[in-house]
Amino acid sequence: MKKYAIIIIGLAVAVFCSAQESFHEEGLASWYGDEFDGQNTASGETFDSSQFTAAHPTLPFGTLLIITNQYNRKQVTVRVNDRGPFVSTRILDLSKAAAEQIDMIAAGTASITADLAPKDTPLGPVLTPIATVPATTPTTTTPTPTTAPTGTAPVATVPATTPTMVAPTPTPTVKILPPTPPPTGTNKKYRIQVGAFGVPNNAIIAFNKLKTAGLTPSYERSDKDKLYRVVLSGIKADDFASTIEKIGRAGFKEVVYHEEP
Repeated sequence: MKKYAIIIIGLAVAVFCSAQESFHEEGLASWYGDEFDGQNTASGETFDSSQFTAAHPTLPFGTLLIITNQYNRKQVTVRVNDRGPFVSTRILDLSKAAAEQIDMIAAGTASITADLAPKDTPLGPVLTPIATVPATTPTTTTPTPTTAPTGTAPVATVPATTPTMVAPTPTPTVKILPPTPPPTGTNKKYRIQVGAFGVPNNAIIAFNKLKTAGLTPSYERSDKDKLYRVVLSGIKADDFASTIEKIGRAGFKEVVYHEEP
């Protein structure tokens, strides 16, 4: 019975989306890359990071979308072939190739708009930008004087403002294993493991959080325990404390570190 319920829901979503003549969505997008090449997507296709594809929570597989980076206005056309992202604050996961076209690789995430593309739209970079909802810019209006000034214009007095004291945001505490951080003043380097995940998408989320925090993470795949580890390698002893602070501000509570050979 559960199987038939899932099929019915899927058909309902497909009918709804195919019936609509337009689609527009705004929000945060992330990307996933070649470390997942060869794995099956939710549509049954084999993931290829060099193709212009995307993961969306509900749109039917095969839907074409024009993605616009709201920061630089660069656009790319993608085809939905996977499900995700499974984070409430994000609306879309792009393939690495699509993310490169709109310059969001370094940042890890970007504010985007997603618009339904015509069926014959070629995948890849959009050479001729489409009309999208423009960002609203506040307009400053200069007041027009009602009477012509006479004599010496009065000097406007700017009231003194009292500075507002803002309490500093405390640095989140990160549990370090082993509990003693490495000593500074050495030439040793360390590998910090931020997380180990059985679900690939969770590893992607952690990876992108660290990139957004200004760090340079990487993936390690273990065939023994089938886990995806998100790590930071080559961390100098003198940079260890500042790196842990960034990790904490990115939302992580515990790390494991080892000295690198």
